[in-house]
Amino acid sequence: MAKRKILIITDNFEFKGGMKVMAKRVCRQFPEDEVRLLSSVSRKYFFGTAGIWGIFFPLNFIYLFKVLFLTLYLIGKLKVFSKIIIVSPSPLLGIIAILLNRRADIWYATTLPDEIGNKRSLFKVGMKMKVIIIIERFLLPIYYLLENMVLNNRNLDSYALSTSSACYYNTKSKVAVIRYPIECGWGKHSEETRKKQYDIISVGRFNDPRKNLKMLLIVSLLLPQYRFALIGPLPSNINIKEFKNISFIGEIPRAEIEPFYKASKIFFLPSLQEGLGIVYLEAMSAGLPVITPDNGGSRDLIREGYNGCFISPVDVNGCAEKIKKLLSNENNLNNMSANSVEFIVNYSQKESKLFNRIFN
Repeated sequence: MAKRKILIITDNFEFKGGMKVMAKRVCRQFPEDEVRLLSSVSRKYFFGTAGIWGIFFPLNFIYLFKVLFLTLYLIGKLKVFSKIIIVSPSPLLGIIAILLNRRADIWYATTLPDEIGNKRSLFKVGMKMKVIIIIERFLLPIYYLLENMVLNNRNLDSYALSTSSACYYNTKSKVAVIRYPIECGWGKHSEETRKKQYDIISVGRFNDPRKNLKMLLIVSLLLPQYRFALIGPLPSNINIKEFKNISFIGEIPRAEIEPFYKASKIFFLPSLQEGLGIVYLEAMSAGLPVITPDNGGSRDLIREGYNGCFISPVDVNGCAEKIKKLLSNENNLNNMSANSVEFIVNYSQKESKLFNRIFN
């Protein structure tokens, strides 16, 4: 059988985050085909991997400009591809397929209404430059319109990363929920490697204000008796020497994070907003209970008292007490650890079947 030519269009592939993990997972789904991956980047970025287009665009930080730029770039180039898949934070990137009159699958993490819900605006907390904030807020009505067009277009098959975090508007057709199909054995290590070096681990792009790093740091000060491990980039204004009980690991490849999960007792991330939260899946696969706010994809993955606990993203003292209570009860901690693994086994079987059926 002849190889198909498949194009995967994604966003923010240069950053170590959920989009990169999702895009790579889709690429692995087509081992017998010729797959190309396209992403605009905000700086001259060397991918070093065959089959990837990294298109440098100076105005990459303005989302509408990025989408229009990619659309113009792809004119005349799509005819050689038999299948197009778009992997993006929101459905908005799907406007490329509409403008170029091509059928496509769209796998997205969340929608704009969810991003800006409860005054937690992506543009408010995610942009440092005031001029960018002003431009994005001015363009917001256009973003809403275009995203709605994508979700209501019958030629585009839309798939959401999680149920609760995706606001579907009044779509003409049902949006299928395709969660990230984490590998069931992700993070397997022998028992000898399970020595608990850390009590609490947290993984994320902490230079994104939505990760609520400030709360995490305050909680660590309230719990000086416990050892924390933080993996991911930090804002430049953080003085790590002030936090004696935190090991700041920094950015490391995803595969190298596995031993840190295994060397920890619980996973804690006080995010203000998440799509699904792939790190939750990774942590539970390693047998860790998850402590996080009830928002985004967490409410679809965590059962209170079974494989984790919910906390308020503003109640620092209550959060610290909940963590202390869990860590001080070894039997409960062990039960929740076993429940986390059991949840992932069932989750992996179900979601992998659905993922394989849709992306084929």
